[in-house]
Parts: sequence; structure tokens; C-alpha cells
Amino acid sequence: MRIVFLGTGTAIPLKERRCAGIYLESEGRRILLDMGVGVLGRLAEAGIDYLSLSAIFITHFHPDHILDLFAYLFALRNPDYPRQKPLYLFGAKGLKELLEKMNQIFSGWFLPRGYELILEELPLKRAHQILWQGVKITSLPVFHSSSSIGYRFELEGKVIAYSGDCGDCPELRELGAGADLLILEASWSEEKETKEHLTPAQAGKIAQESEAKRLALVHFYPRVLETDIKSQVEEHFSGRVIIAEDLLEIFL
Repeated sequence: MRIVFLGTGTAIPLKERRCAGIYLESEGRRILLDMGVGVLGRLAEAGIDYLSLSAIFITHFHPDHILDLFAYLFALRNPDYPRQKPLYLFGAKGLKELLEKMNQIFSGWFLPRGYELILEELPLKRAHQILWQGVKITSLPVFHSSSSIGYRFELEGKVIAYSGDCGDCPELRELGAGADLLILEASWSEEKETKEHLTPAQAGKIAQESEAKRLALVHFYPRVLETDIKSQVEEHFSGRVIIAEDLLEIFL
């Protein structure tokens, strides 16, 4: 299983980090988790054919997690590079309305041409399971915005969990339970702790309590990058720690 971190930062560019986006490739399935500004360009830099994506999973509707989705849907309309296979798009309730409004504003330039866009909204009140192309996927609401969900993927005998943006909440332990790779945000340094985002220490505690095997951290604000993130995590987590950077590639 191939995993490429396409965007590990936030809307403030620093050390070449951009916005949210993670690519998973498994047995012909090509999955993108979030699509913030810059992710579409990072796909090209990673040598990933943008037409080959099978599905996109959106954690929430903040600009640094979704804006390149619209650039992508616009690019798929190019008649010189036609897409024919369906594209699956998953997100919380409100995703359909958002897409409809963007099409109204931009005169339908995000509507599919030559392919089927299959959109599925996932509930926000409880854990929800779906089976997509042989992959068991669980979505859970997490504490951040009114439309925030995390994802748990079970494929190739492995579990990969991704929090999106979130503060500490019980659902994160359920999301990451026994995961081979738990991907959490770590936006703030300890002195800037907030309810809506995690610090490295909080992420380490959650990973340890989840009994995850590996923890990858993403979504860094500039101030936390000035600290020793790894040592803060390792005070609480005994597994492998990965401080993700754009275009970092790992295999499970």
C-alpha cells in the first residue's frame, strides 16, 4: 500500500508546506483524503495521474481542505483529456449543497462531462460504515466544525485512520483503535492549546490510548514547527512517529 503526503501544512506557506491532502493507493484503488489548495499541483509533482483517482474523501468544508476539489472538477471537463470512469466523492451532510452552490456561482463549470460523479453524504451523529470496492470504511464525527468527520479504512489487512482537523474527543480513540497508521493533525504548540485543534502531546496521548502502531502528524501551524514535535509526541507514544512533509512517501 502506497501513501503519499501531498499537503501537510495549512493556509500559511512555510518550509514548502501547503494545505491538506493525502493519497492512498491499494490494489488499483486510488484514494485522495482532502484536497486543499496546492494538492492538485502536488499530484503532478508526485507523478500521479489526476485522471486515475478513484475516490475523494473530504473531512470538512474549510478552504484548506476542499478548494482544490473545484479546480479538479473543472480540469476533468477538458475534452482533450476526458475522464470516463466514475468518480466517487464522499463527505458529510452539506457537501451536495456546497457543490450545487458552487455550480450556481460558476455557471455549472464543476458539473461532470463524460463521466459520472457519485456523491455520498455521510451522517454526523454516529459512526457509519460503508463498503466501497471491497474496502470497509468507517466515518465518525470529530470535534472541529459542524461538518467534520474522520475516516477509518480497512484494506489489504491494514487499518489506516485519518482525523482531519479536530480537537481531542472520544471518537478519535475509536477511529484509531489498533490502526497500522493513525494520521492526526498537530496544529498548535502547547502554549497555544485550543479545543478545536490538537497539540503534538495530545496527538501522542491519543495514539497511545488507541494502541496505534504508527502515528503520522500533519497540519502544522508555523509556531509548532519551531518546536521539537517528535520529542513531545514520544513522551506519550511508544510507537513509530512520522513527522510528515509534502511529498513524503511511505509503504505499509
